Amino acid sequence: MRTCLLYRFAGIAGFLFSLIFALTAPAQAGQFYAAPGGAPHNDGSHERPWDIVTAFAHPETVVPGDTIWLLGGRYPIKETLISSLQGEAGAPIIVRQAPDERATIDCADAMRGRTGGDCLLLRSHDSWYWGFEVMNSNSVRHVGTAGSQADPRGVGIRSEAGTGTKLINLIVHDVGTTLFESQSSGIEISGMIAFNSGWDGPDRSHGPGFYIRNRPEWPAKVLRDNILFQHYRQAIQGFGSFDNVFSNFVVEGNIAFNNGIGADGFHRNLMFGNPNSGHLNNAFLDNYTYFPPTGSRGSNMFASEEGGCQGLLLSGNVFAHGPDREAIEINRCVDVVIQDNFFQGRTVLRESDPLAEITGPVFEQRFPDNRYETEPTGSLVRVRPNPYEPNRAHIIVYNWDERCEIDVDLSNLTIPPGARYELRNVQDYFGEPLSGIYRGRALSIPMHGWVPAKPAGDFDRALPEALPHFGAFVLTWRVKPWTDRRNRLDRFLAAARGRVQPGACALAGSNAE
Repeated sequence: MRTCLLYRFAGIAGFLFSLIFALTAPAQAGQFYAAPGGAPHNDGSHERPWDIVTAFAHPETVVPGDTIWLLGGRYPIKETLISSLQGEAGAPIIVRQAPDERATIDCADAMRGRTGGDCLLLRSHDSWYWGFEVMNSNSVRHVGTAGSQADPRGVGIRSEAGTGTKLINLIVHDVGTTLFESQSSGIEISGMIAFNSGWDGPDRSHGPGFYIRNRPEWPAKVLRDNILFQHYRQAIQGFGSFDNVFSNFVVEGNIAFNNGIGADGFHRNLMFGNPNSGHLNNAFLDNYTYFPPTGSRGSNMFASEEGGCQGLLLSGNVFAHGPDREAIEINRCVDVVIQDNFFQGRTVLRESDPLAEITGPVFEQRFPDNRYETEPTGSLVRVRPNPYEPNRAHIIVYNWDERCEIDVDLSNLTIPPGARYELRNVQDYFGEPLSGIYRGRALSIPMHGWVPAKPAGDFDRALPEALPHFGAFVLTWRVKPWTDRRNRLDRFLAAARGRVQPGACALAGSNAE
């Protein structure tokens, strides 16, 4: 368990280094560009950009420490896009979405008529992938063939990358599986927004968010401040076949909610375990999970009844799953530390005998340094600065009293009074944001009036509700000079008021202009 705690301090040191590098290195390095209309014979300048296939194939003019900017637009790939960028330790090659633009890699054509393919395949090392979008606009959500290999939508990102790999603030959605990673890479996945991935087969619903493993002898892997929701099955799945294990993970600051929107219904937000008992030294720190307050399906599972784990730390997490669900299920684990967590739902620990459950008051006496609630009241709000972009943060709101607005204290951020902000509900990330001028006081967030965007394709069910009980938001801001002076507040409120039931809430937007 001491090893788990060391990961936390190592992660803080790594974050500081990464932040300094991210802020200084691009100004000193070469700058290249790719665009939807680019060409392989171009020189990669802003005026003569490459196509994306050429840019990801490591053109000879790109050297460690350089940045390749993806200009805005849709990149319709015809086959799996392979990245073979080779940076160096301390001098990664960065592939990043151009500022104020939206670069979308659409793998619909690459997956047409195929099953079990990949959208973006990483065969690189010491490379960072930052801020762009990976998705599949294909309509297919139902297949007649059983099994995970019948995937009609593709793996969004498959990583066969080596050391020094980072995925930063990417947006991956409407694919088959968000991410598949099983290498000894020490990868860091930070700030990703992942949603609406998966499909239905005749056997069951398929499609996890992160499908990921790590062996005990490999370097630690870090999953930090990602948001995963509305996958057809689970959000983070840390296991596969018997030989695959989930060890040396730091899972910190992630948000996972309403996962399991396939025909099977709610599944699990966090899940690792298989018949293997070699899952070692995992730390889950300050994560936030949610399912609606009614219903019995949906949980978090740590190790399987046939396997087990050793060295498990749960600290600072919020597991709010309703009174009739399991908030956590821990199976055959030893050296378990559970402290400073919030639990709504059943808490279950099975040690050597899978039939002998420690639950209810016995669990609470065993782990007293936690908060246990059946019907919580009030609200719980957290604000997490982004590890790599100083003008970006995630806001998590549990709104048990269903208040119309929640005031959020932003004093732990570096947002100055007079900055223009945009607030996006992750369930409609590309929809109209709430925008205004920050006045140096608490920001009032409306908990009504947002409508989640439906998954792409033939999704034929109503999406489960999160708001007004729970909301996850992305806040960004900039100081003058502003490049966009449009007042989006009026547009947001006009649309939102039309979606609120009469008499339910008055959306005033009092802290913005």
